[in-house]
Amino acid sequence: MTGPLADVREEGERLVAAAAEQGLTLRLCGGAAVAHLCPSARRPPLARPYKDVDVVGRRAERAALARFLPEAGYEARDEFNVLDGGTRLLFWDEAHGRQLDVLLDRFHMCHALDLGARLDRHPVTLDPADLLLTKLQVRETNERDAKDALALLVDADPDVGRVADVLCGDWGWWRTATEVLERVVGASHVLDDDLRARVREWTSRLERELERRPRGARWRARARVGDRIRWYDEPEEDY
Repeated sequence: MTGPLADVREEGERLVAAAAEQGLTLRLCGGAAVAHLCPSARRPPLARPYKDVDVVGRRAERAALARFLPEAGYEARDEFNVLDGGTRLLFWDEAHGRQLDVLLDRFHMCHALDLGARLDRHPVTLDPADLLLTKLQVRETNERDAKDALALLVDADPDVGRVADVLCGDWGWWRTATEVLERVVGASHVLDDDLRARVREWTSRLERELERRPRGARWRARARVGDRIRWYDEPEEDY
């Protein structure tokens, strides 16, 4: 098996394919996944540098992944993996000085996104709607996340039903994601008229879907509390 490649997107694709040959499931998330799916992410104004590789795997395959990744050229962060390996594994690419983050079954920064049952929806990356949700759950939106979200809206047509399912199931998710989406739409001024129209059309479809969906008693009760109680988690510093 060859070692890690210098290009982050190509390395992520190599890892996913090599894992599949071993009968293991890995799916790209983060910027490398967006670059794989979205041509607009590979050229200005939405192109950006990618620092490292992030993947999602199955918790049930944790032990097998821990054996596979050193064979693929990565050094295990043993202390972290012993303490936190139930939900996340860390490895290091010494040749290129970058981290490999392996999330197990879910993505959790400001909110938790369960992914274990959805990893088969795309052969290389997370489903586009799940990728978008990983960007919309981060309250402190940075330029990288805004560009990635715009690329997904322009090229990947994320499933508004999936996004609405998550937002209508949890008021905190709705509160964060709708606020972040407003910022993403505001950042679309860098796009040409046709691409901005795609962003507006997608957001309009989501708004209509959210309007027609009923909210459960728990959602409504939390909405009454509103911002008086914090509705999000603080991301870990090493994400």
